[in-house]
Amino acid sequence: MNGLRQQLLSKLQDDETAYTGEVIQRQVLCGLGGVGKTRLAVEYANKFKSEYTALLFVVADAPENLHRNLASLTGPMILNLPDVQQGPEEDRIAAALRWLADHPCWCMILDNVDSREAQRAVTNLLPRLSGGHVLITSRLSESEWSRDVEPLHLDVLAPADAKAFFVGTH
Repeated sequence: MNGLRQQLLSKLQDDETAYTGEVIQRQVLCGLGGVGKTRLAVEYANKFKSEYTALLFVVADAPENLHRNLASLTGPMILNLPDVQQGPEEDRIAAALRWLADHPCWCMILDNVDSREAQRAVTNLLPRLSGGHVLITSRLSESEWSRDVEPLHLDVLAPADAKAFFVGTH
């Protein structure tokens, strides 16, 4: 992994402090399609998984997908909240958000927030999240995000790093 990407990986973790029941970190990895935003987010989550009570991955490329995927967190393979698994989507979302509030120190990746519509849905969701680390991946530029979210720009790989990435020697 090149030096800049390693620095970003470290930056994603640098701001961690003791969780007090409030989201202490909201970050967005910004960059062109295909530069490895999702890969870096997943790599971060894997590297620091022992520091979190849960690692959650939510595709948020459209408001309806964000809502459907948040609701699906209540399923047996993720949070396993059987009392609400068959309920209406809004009830399942509320149950997932309650779980997050009750189990601080989680990490949630909101992936592919690439349109303004998806960004608005995520921006509306952020105040409802508490107790963890929200990591967003987006093609939108850093300037398009509010001050409530720390933007981190991800650029294309240097040729040597790209070669190492594809042959698995990084």
